[in-house]
Amino acid sequence: MLYKEKEMSEDAITVFVSSVNEAVKTRLRTLMEKVADPVASDMVRHQHSAEDDPPLISGIRARFGSRATQRPFPIQPDRVSQELRNWEVDQTEMRANENVLAFWMRMEHSGGYSILPRVAKDLFALPSSSAQIERVFSVCGEMVTSQRASLSNENVDMCAFLNRNEAFVDIAQCESIPDDELDSHIPQCVSYVMEATPRDDEDEMILDLFSQASVEEEETGV
Repeated sequence: MLYKEKEMSEDAITVFVSSVNEAVKTRLRTLMEKVADPVASDMVRHQHSAEDDPPLISGIRARFGSRATQRPFPIQPDRVSQELRNWEVDQTEMRANENVLAFWMRMEHSGGYSILPRVAKDLFALPSSSAQIERVFSVCGEMVTSQRASLSNENVDMCAFLNRNEAFVDIAQCESIPDDELDSHIPQCVSYVMEATPRDDEDEMILDLFSQASVEEEETGV
C-alpha cells in the first residue's frame, strides 16, 4: 500500500528535537552521576589509633602500623549540573583529524572538565564485545545499498540513531494495528473474495485482465 508523503510542520520538528535533547540530557546526567568520583575536599582521611582497631594476633599491628582510610561522600549534584552548563556555552571545537576521545582528553587536561571526559571514555571506547556495534552497523548496511548510494553520512547516522531509539522518538506517530483488526484496514478495491458459489460475470471480468497464455499456464501448472 502506498502512502502519500506528508511534510512535517516546523512545530512538530521542534517538539521532536526537544524530546530527543531532553532524553539525551537525562541519560547523560545519569551516566555522569555514575562515573563521577567525590572530589578531594569530600574525602575525609583519618587515622586509626591502636585503641580503635580490634585486637590482632601477635605483632601485626606493630609491623604495619595504623591504617589510613577514606570515607566517600555522596556525589554533589551541582558538580554535574555545573559541567553541563559549562559545556552548553563552551565554544571549543575539534581539531582537524582529532577523534572524540582525543578531544575529551584535551578538554580534561585543560582543567575545565573532570566528569564528562569519563563519560566520553565509557561511550566511545572500544568495548570488549562487538555485538552491539554489529547490530548498529547491520542497520546501516541494510539501508546503504547501491540504489541508495547518494545518502549523506549525516542522514545515515541520523537514521541509525532513530532506528535504535524508537522508545522516545516516534516520527510517524502511527498507532500499531492489532492482528484481529488487520482485515478491516485492507481496502476493498485491492481484495477479492473467493466465494464457493461461482459468479460467472465477475470471473469473466477478471479473466479479461489477464492474457489467455497466462490462464493456460496457470491451469496446466507450467
